[in-house]
Amino acid sequence: MTLAKPLDRETKGVYNLTVRAMDTGRPRMSSNTYLLIVVLDVNDNPPEFSVKYYFSTVTESLPVGKEIVLLEATSKDR
Repeated sequence: MTLAKPLDRETKGVYNLTVRAMDTGRPRMSSNTYLLIVVLDVNDNPPEFSVKYYFSTVTESLPVGKEIVLLEATSKDR
């Protein structure tokens, strides 16, 4: 079995296939089975930040562990 085109988990994550095998005897015998293919995701989409540039002022008296700036990013990989 070979792929006809690349898989993309974000487009389609599950495929249901019916496989049929037949012999060459007389009478010809056959059997079906069902195949469920689950496409695993790879990290193929970079994060996208909600803002292009972030700026913050930090004073020297800021306590250790204090939040300086909150960033938000999303990715199609989820």
